[in-house]
Amino acid sequence: SHTNHNQNRKAHRNGIKKPKTNKYPSMRGVCSFISACFGIVLISSVGGS
Repeated sequence: SHTNHNQNRKAHRNGIKKPKTNKYPSMRGVCSFISACFGIVLISSVGGS
């Protein structure tokens, strides 16, 4: 008989953590035009005023 017994305790021993959030989330699946503009925005914000 396979049950959920002790699984909650085992999980909490290591702490239930939130998934790590990336500083720069992947641009996969984003329209190439938008992603190109976003890259320009990043560069200008770092280099410019």
